[in-house]
Amino acid sequence: MKYFELLSLNINMLNIVAINLTAIFFGTILFVCLFNIDKNDKDDPNRIWLNLLISLLGGLIGWVLGNVASPVSPDEKQVFSELAKVVATFFSGYLLSKLDRFLEGVLFKNNHIDKNSWISVCFFSSALILASVTVFLNRTYGLKPIN
Repeated sequence: MKYFELLSLNINMLNIVAINLTAIFFGTILFVCLFNIDKNDKDDPNRIWLNLLISLLGGLIGWVLGNVASPVSPDEKQVFSELAKVVATFFSGYLLSKLDRFLEGVLFKNNHIDKNSWISVCFFSSALILASVTVFLNRTYGLKPIN
């Protein structure tokens, strides 16, 4: 019985190490792209810092989503469920009705695709997905009880 508990613990540790190394790998790619994609942009030299801020926002929102998606106790499950109801009400009611016009105005300027805005959306989405998946998997495998 002790051998299987130790084996399960080692597998969980290996999963955590693999998850975090993968997150570091993709985070490094995102960071390198961030500082190289707009290097020759003469129109807005501060675009790099804006994209860094947008990536940070995506990462922080992803961190919250990853935590909410992986409650580890019944208390957390109840609190996260209530929080999800409040957030869903806000998103479905007010924010979703305004989002269409906002995205259309930001992503398309004068009926043309705005390249810089789409790049920012890609940075935001990448950071959000990377953070949420990493936190979710760490909480799922790292805080998983040994059977």
